[in-house]
Amino acid sequence: MSQKRYVNNPDVVSTEMDDEESVLLDLTTRHYFTLNPTGVVIWDRICAGDDMDGIVEAVVSEFE
Repeated sequence: MSQKRYVNNPDVVSTEMDDEESVLLDLTTRHYFTLNPTGVVIWDRICAGDDMDGIVEAVVSEFE
């Protein structure tokens, strides 16, 4: 059985603000979003192509 994979929208760019925060900017809508440390880990794993199990494992490993 294959795991669901999320993919980042190519119109969304990200930048790290500091060790604990990142900002996403949707170039189409011009909306921006601030990610907390948990969101940063999830976003990084999505960009890396991880499936849901990989994302969960990364979050647990980082914050356990």
